[in-house]
Amino acid sequence: MKWAFKKLERGDPERDPHEAEFFHLTNLSEVLVREIVQNSLDARISNDDIVKVIFTLGEVREEEISDFLKGLEPHLNAAKFNYDKRDKIQFVAIEDFNTTGLDGDTGETNRPTSRSNFYNFWWCEGRSLKTGKERGRWGLGKTTLHIASELRSFWGLTVRADDKRQLLMGKALLKTHRLVNDAYSYYGYFVADEKEYRPINDSSIINNFKKRFLLRRDNEPGFSIVIPMPQKEIDFSSIVRSVIIHYAFAILKGVLCVEIADNIKGQHLELNSANLIKVAQEQDWRDTTWEERNVSKLIDFINSVATFNPSKVIALPDTDYKEYAKEIIGENLFNDIKKAYEASKLLGFKIPIKIRPKGKEESQTYFWIFIKKDPDLKKPEEIYIRSGILIPDVRSSKLGSKPIWGMLVADDQIITEFLGDAETPAHTNWNEKTEGFKDKYEGAAKILRFIKNSISNIVNLFDTPSETIQYDLLQDIFYIDENPLEKVGIPAETKDGPEKTTPPDIDNISSKPQLFEIHQISGGFKVTLNKKTLEEIEKTLEEKNIFPIKAIIRASYEVRRGNPFRNYTSLDFNFGAKNGPIRLKARPIRLKARGCKIEKAEKNEILVTIKTRKFELSAEGFDKNRDLVVKVDA
Repeated sequence: MKWAFKKLERGDPERDPHEAEFFHLTNLSEVLVREIVQNSLDARISNDDIVKVIFTLGEVREEEISDFLKGLEPHLNAAKFNYDKRDKIQFVAIEDFNTTGLDGDTGETNRPTSRSNFYNFWWCEGRSLKTGKERGRWGLGKTTLHIASELRSFWGLTVRADDKRQLLMGKALLKTHRLVNDAYSYYGYFVADEKEYRPINDSSIINNFKKRFLLRRDNEPGFSIVIPMPQKEIDFSSIVRSVIIHYAFAILKGVLCVEIADNIKGQHLELNSANLIKVAQEQDWRDTTWEERNVSKLIDFINSVATFNPSKVIALPDTDYKEYAKEIIGENLFNDIKKAYEASKLLGFKIPIKIRPKGKEESQTYFWIFIKKDPDLKKPEEIYIRSGILIPDVRSSKLGSKPIWGMLVADDQIITEFLGDAETPAHTNWNEKTEGFKDKYEGAAKILRFIKNSISNIVNLFDTPSETIQYDLLQDIFYIDENPLEKVGIPAETKDGPEKTTPPDIDNISSKPQLFEIHQISGGFKVTLNKKTLEEIEKTLEEKNIFPIKAIIRASYEVRRGNPFRNYTSLDFNFGAKNGPIRLKARPIRLKARGCKIEKAEKNEILVTIKTRKFELSAEGFDKNRDLVVKVDA
């Protein structure tokens, strides 16, 4: 057994994989959790079983796993992923239970002629055989297993439900590279036979693999993945938060539980329907997509939908993709719904629609809409769920600033297949321009727009002004106090005339002086001291010499939505990449400094000690086609 890479022959193209670009704006832990768990939910054996996923962070002595690294090191170094030998190697292992494992034809003799999860996972790139309710469709999600590792590699052990076989393989996704006098492909496999590329089925090797990487699987069907040298941002806390963000609904619905264990730091937690609300409220949500959200209310709303009584769902008529109106629903039902909506009660609706794939018959399907008015909200909160997974970037453009909670849930096979075909590669949005989508369905764009606008359609239908005159509608905005001067300490007029008063003293308001100046230069930025501010600071101090000054400089590419610093990834650039054990696939950033000492340069941060007034630090080499955001703090 060893790692094997295919030699390039005449006519073979040289290629470097760029699939990671689909995921560069997303937190790496979130991408990894989304990909792993969605595939586990896909492979659920029975609807009566709860899928269990276990994340284990651990470390192992390198000498104990040397057999599993055999042949990989020279290819890593040749592809510029320089591997430095070390005493211990950290890893993250992910296992699922109550799942089928990678079943189907293994392709050991011929390419499968029918659907095969095993063959699709290991040998298909950029496409997927998944259909129906299955969540992963592009075949690009597997790329996250590579970018999660500094070695761009992982192993997978499956116990198959169909034939009970245990099979072990590994896959690396590097770059086209040269070793000695030969050129090699960008991909490589850990296999039993480098000529036949057969998976390993030797029980002694597999048992040793389980022992070294702390796998809990015995003979239960399912899939175990081991990622060596995970990126530093993948840790216990980030995994916990990512599971809650993307799979809170599935956990509260009772179809999923997730266990996270850090054997290095001694941390352990199981997320299930009984404790998820409490755990979510205890998390530090800074630097996440939930940082500015009311997590307690958000989780309560998700739970109320997950536990909603099906008998209370309101079945609406089919409108053939037209917006709902009072006449369609009927006056009596409309008035009852409006009254419940105004009372801030949670309302559930079943929306029927028809979908027709081109060349096939029309099929009836449906989805669910849940809404709740909440006067405490400053803006609408929308959640879109397909087959248990959160689709985070879907938003309605017609809700304005209405204070409502809204959730769309799609779990019927026909509509989940339709929405899955419209999904972007990272499963974060539904886009009618997705390749092949419009060609697959009759009226695809019209149907998708109807679905995406359904929450706003329902809300705007019932969130209408009262038909009676509201005399006090604007009383909190436009009003005149009876005794306005009393609020600032000035007595009202007496019978003898107004009392003489003295206007209150109001301090002058001035902006905070900025110690640093940030200058734009070609391909980067330059930071200097603001000498005027420096002089003002020195005037207020008895000690004229205020040096040294420590400062931290942060940079990130601007993003369309969210905090750019939270969305930073080392795939964008890395100030310290050249000093690390593995040179990441990142733009080289050139740093020049004077009047200071660079104490630390790592990821998107530079820590400097400034020694003189002539301090100047410049950074060049950024992508000129992207906007750069720079922040400096003393």
